[in-house]
Amino acid sequence: MYAQVRDVIARYEQCYRVKTSFSSQHFTCFSLPVQGMFYRWSCDLNIEFPQTSRGNVYINIMIEHFSKWVKLVALPDKSSHNTSQALLQQVLSRLGLVLSALLIKD
Repeated sequence: MYAQVRDVIARYEQCYRVKTSFSSQHFTCFSLPVQGMFYRWSCDLNIEFPQTSRGNVYINIMIEHFSKWVKLVALPDKSSHNTSQALLQQVLSRLGLVLSALLIKD
């Protein structure tokens, strides 16, 4: 696995979408706010893995930033249907009561 990871990283070039300028004299770094449970989530789809016996080749990574809770879901493709179903079935349906209680409280 170490060799596979090394080979994948070696193939990456600098992302063409990032146009970084190093001429700025003053750089201000700030953190995004995390104001409690479920305030901020991150979702990401990784690179393609070898196909599993169930036909999955991607992993949807979902992170809740306050608790640092991570949920990984294997997916057969990157379609919007499959990624939204993963969020709905693996996160929102399991945390529905907690989310409802927070919304009613506010």
